[in-house]
Amino acid sequence: MSEFVGSHIKRLRKTHKMTLQQVAEFTDLSVGYLSLIERGRTSPTVANLHKICQALNITMADLFVNMENDNKCVRKENRRLLFDDPGRVKYEALTEGSRSIVSMCMHVLDEQVHEAVTHVADECGFIIQGSMILTIEGIEYSVGEGDSIYIPAGSAHSFCRTSDCPCISIWTAPAANYPFVSPSVFAAVRSSDSA
Repeated sequence: MSEFVGSHIKRLRKTHKMTLQQVAEFTDLSVGYLSLIERGRTSPTVANLHKICQALNITMADLFVNMENDNKCVRKENRRLLFDDPGRVKYEALTEGSRSIVSMCMHVLDEQVHEAVTHVADECGFIIQGSMILTIEGIEYSVGEGDSIYIPAGSAHSFCRTSDCPCISIWTAPAANYPFVSPSVFAAVRSSDSA
């Protein structure tokens, strides 16, 4: 997984005409660490992936989408593992290819509070199993099976499983190159993070 993610980060960085130094300055991560990620020599944390995505003006889902694969149907047994922090959180791709929206499945396995970094795009989640508390901009929302929740771009948020079983949810957001993600959203997120 880390080689795919690393090479994709490098490709996206070059597409955005950014140097490692520029990404390092935006993310507060070292050039050496970013280079190791790009070469697949280390696996970044979810928090660091969020920082890199913000620097590249993309969503986490955009980072993991397989652009070469144009499958319109992704079977459960064929879902690509995007990120796995064993016993804590796991993300799987639900969409593949160049799409106007991207979706992923999040499994929250522990009962710890997970701080998420602000995103460059709005996202919508739907709980399919279990329950959790999502805190968005300091307001707690208790959500369970069948509930949906909307997180506006640039919103600080965290999540914590509250059910006895793993909390499984589906998350959908516009793809980074889709018109709904405007440069002004990215600028707003960037300026709020530096304040």
